[in-house]
Amino acid sequence: MKKVRIFVVDAQQPLIECIKCVFGAHHGLEIVGGAVHWDQAEKRLKALRPDIVIMDTSMSSSGGIHELAKIQSLAPEADVIVFTMCSKWKHILEVLDLGATAYVLKRESLKQLVSAVQAVRQGEGFLSPGVQKVLSGLEGGREGESPCDERLACLSPREREVFYLLADGCTIKEVAQELAISPKTVETHKYNIMAKLKVGRLADLTKIAIKCHLIEV
Repeated sequence: MKKVRIFVVDAQQPLIECIKCVFGAHHGLEIVGGAVHWDQAEKRLKALRPDIVIMDTSMSSSGGIHELAKIQSLAPEADVIVFTMCSKWKHILEVLDLGATAYVLKRESLKQLVSAVQAVRQGEGFLSPGVQKVLSGLEGGREGESPCDERLACLSPREREVFYLLADGCTIKEVAQELAISPKTVETHKYNIMAKLKVGRLADLTKIAIKCHLIEV
């Protein structure tokens, strides 16, 4: 199997070296380069054309938003994994909406970063447990008792389509085929839906759909 070529953008060179060591123990993963600032990253990305870019969005005043767009321009085929200390839900949703494929918090084990790469290489999205906890609202409470129409009003038309299919038991791949979108896009919609509805599991989406009489059991 062809090795997955990975590029790391992080202000801490020792961390880049640590990531290289960890990934070196995994067959099929190769760190082809790194950069400690964006100017350096831009020059190297265009030449190396990696499969995956791991980036710390906290390196710039824009929160990595401009840099994410730049990466997508310089290496359009590359998937982007955000690896940062920032756990603000608005920032997480923003970078996911802009095309990041995975999000991992630095306070978690580097094993989560490896898991993110492995998921991405399979064409899937990935959120580390810490990120899932932030987005699911597990720290803030359980399902509310608001009426169904009001509860689902926060979802966009596309999110409602994804919500219905996931709640009805469709897999990510099946939803992607049904809606003619990529599995990664479905993953992003899934996490946005779970964040907006403040649930932590797919089974909770089914419960909501049953309660709202959208599906039958």
